[in-house]
Amino acid sequence: MRKTQNLLFFSYKSAAIFFSLILIFNLVFVPLLSATGVNQQAALSIVNSIGISSALTFVIVWIERKLNNKKHVITLFLALLVFG
Repeated sequence: MRKTQNLLFFSYKSAAIFFSLILIFNLVFVPLLSATGVNQQAALSIVNSIGISSALTFVIVWIERKLNNKKHVITLFLALLVFG
């Protein structure tokens, strides 16, 4: 990951993986939640907030190799979940 003037840049590979994971989460989990009786809009909101948090954490930790400390990884995931 490059860093220029406090802006973080991801590689094209990381962006493609991130958006692919979000698409997979939406295609798999939204119909499952809708089938259990959850409203379509609520299911979409729940899946996207959890999916974006987990996909971005995955990309930052395992693809870009930015964080190595388990405490930082958990803090990042929880912060993304709260703000997402």
